Amino acid sequence: MAQGDCPRRYRNRDPHPGARSTSRIHELDADDQAAAEDLRVRRRALVEFQHGVQVEDREGVEAIIATWGPRVRDERLFWQEF
Repeated sequence: MAQGDCPRRYRNRDPHPGARSTSRIHELDADDQAAAEDLRVRRRALVEFQHGVQVEDREGVEAIIATWGPRVRDERLFWQEF
């Protein structure tokens, strides 16, 4: 699937989880370095997971979207689950 062929419901999801967690890491750095480092570890795992997603595996992608889509759209739920 070419990048431009991405279904509309998956486009323009900003900020994505990686950006959201990076922003939070910067907020925590000044006040709680242990929490910032914990979040860095979880962010690295998320990035590793993202790099492992194969767009050719449509069923796998749909399963990820079904699981994480609601969490990404709801910031409170995202942080609760992440």
